Amino acid sequence: MSIFDRFYQTRKENNAINPGSGLGLAYIKHLVEVHKGEINIESEFHKGTTCTVTIPISKTAYSDNSIIELQPQKYDFKYTKIDARITKSYLIKGLGKLGFQLEGGTTIGDAPSSLLHYQRGMRTTGFSLYIENAFNTMRPNEFLSQHYFSAHIHHRFGALFRSEYSAPEISILTSAGWGSLDHPEQHQGLNYSTMEKGYYESGILIDHLLILNTSGIGVGAFYRYGPYQLSNIRDNFGFSFTMLYVIQ
Repeated sequence: MSIFDRFYQTRKENNAINPGSGLGLAYIKHLVEVHKGEINIESEFHKGTTCTVTIPISKTAYSDNSIIELQPQKYDFKYTKIDARITKSYLIKGLGKLGFQLEGGTTIGDAPSSLLHYQRGMRTTGFSLYIENAFNTMRPNEFLSQHYFSAHIHHRFGALFRSEYSAPEISILTSAGWGSLDHPEQHQGLNYSTMEKGYYESGILIDHLLILNTSGIGVGAFYRYGPYQLSNIRDNFGFSFTMLYVIQ
């Protein structure tokens, strides 16, 4: 009798059955033999047991009718991808600096989701690094679009005061985005949303709260609202920190 043989159990006096089916090692031995391999077990009292499984990797160990050659699939996508961006800023006397960025794009033809347009979502757990002209309450790859348009407005009011270690500068920001996907049925199995109804967020930044050598560190808070506002109020907030180079 071998430990690889199937064994069966009988009920105890209390009508209980020991756990386990008794098929584990027998099943493993069968799988190894299907792959033209061998399994051996060596055991030494008070020292332990060693199990060795050997499986050939050469084709010569298998018959021709048991080998299935898998050829890599080749895809030939024919599509045209177009993106355009306009960035502009203005100095307004006594009010600071107003900047905006308009961006849009489209994909014409048959393209996989990896080649379509994802809005730049920067929200992560906790504080994330603030990125200008991005969505700071949107998760990365949350929205997928074949055609999209986004607008970002940023107004800097200038420094409230200046000292050796601080020059806080307040900014207000608003971002909006729209997008659509022509054939969502072709992108099943992916966790994404589309932006037909419009995505909106606004926030406030305080740059240069702390100046260390030539770097200015600040913080920001943003809020997500509109059709894609999340049910949990706290999930609509995004918090960021800024790090800018300071010229003194």
